[in-house]
Amino acid sequence: MKRISAEDKRLKILSVATDYFLNCGYDGCTLDQVAAGAKVGKQAIYEFFENKEELYSEVVRSNIVVQPLDDLPSDQPVHQVISDYILKMIHQNAGLPVYGMMRTNILAYRRLPALADSLHQSRRNGARPLQVYLEALQDQGKIDLHAMDPLNVATRIAGVATQGTRAYMGFGWPDDDRRRDNAQWSTKLVLEGCDCHQEPIAQAKNVGDHLRSGERPPSMRLAKDRFDELCSTALLLFFEHGFDGMSIDHLVELTGVSRATIYRNFHDKDGFFRFVVEREVKRSSQSPLESGRGDGFEHGLQLLARQLMDGHAQDHNLAMYRLLIEEADRVPDLARAFYDGQIDRVIPPLTAIYQQYLGHPPCEKCVVAFHTLATFGVRFLTSAAPLSVDEKIKLSRETAKIMTLPLLRSH
Repeated sequence: MKRISAEDKRLKILSVATDYFLNCGYDGCTLDQVAAGAKVGKQAIYEFFENKEELYSEVVRSNIVVQPLDDLPSDQPVHQVISDYILKMIHQNAGLPVYGMMRTNILAYRRLPALADSLHQSRRNGARPLQVYLEALQDQGKIDLHAMDPLNVATRIAGVATQGTRAYMGFGWPDDDRRRDNAQWSTKLVLEGCDCHQEPIAQAKNVGDHLRSGERPPSMRLAKDRFDELCSTALLLFFEHGFDGMSIDHLVELTGVSRATIYRNFHDKDGFFRFVVEREVKRSSQSPLESGRGDGFEHGLQLLARQLMDGHAQDHNLAMYRLLIEEADRVPDLARAFYDGQIDRVIPPLTAIYQQYLGHPPCEKCVVAFHTLATFGVRFLTSAAPLSVDEKIKLSRETAKIMTLPLLRSH
């Protein structure tokens, strides 16, 4: 029998571990499963990897690292060059295993913040050829970056095209035609701006109106304050442990509400989970934003962008995103409703700013683009590095500039 080399054994372990992490997540994958799948003893894993975290880190690094695409051609129309490049980036990010490992990394970032930060930088590095191209265009006098960070501009064009977290929130990736349209439109927005009169005007989906009230079930005998405490405590436990890891017994211990009361009113854990999450989706979708009109169009957008960023980056909000990304297969309708609800909240204040300074409302695409730019896509979900006040001001100012100041110079 041919002897398997150490490197082949290591690669086999990595291959099997990749499948398990993709299909079961970090918590659902055990080293016993990996050993059995790779047909090696568990001790063999420890010959190459110190522990599960190191194995996971190696799996993610070997699968999720986004290689920079080829340099951009200089002899083709600018719109075509940029939109083609963005389309390639979308295809790369949507394909397995990058998409699956990105999702897994979003969920496991708390355990491995250093890994999350390095992967965040790796994804940014994937846009460096576009950064170099934009800098060359500026040197040639063809575009004006308006003192913005060219790498930020490059990554944010792609972010607008992918609509940030949308693909992870029960929607999945769009088909090829939609990807192409998104790449072309995001390129046009940044280079020329958007003529909202030619696009459908933004209309709220009124997510909260379609959800249950979140009030106590008629049969629930708990007083309102105890019922609110029960739901709030349960949500925090779901945030911390996910659906599978959350213990009803632990909830009973913390709140003093009996298991019988919970199951009598919600039938089972699934029913209770859906109620608690739906209640939070409705609450968050109906939390209003201030108009932030400011001193002029650009300044008004900057103030609103900063308000959105601050709210998005709160631990509670990010925990909700992670929970729904993790459980998108279980409650895809609620994951989509949460995403749509965040977009809905932007429409009134953004419309007020557009109406005051431009005399017309924004189109649907501009609302989604503004939300994606203001929240910086998946950045806060994949990187534990905090932003300083100055950095938040800078990013909010860039959001406003991208929405108001076309890069392409008119000749």
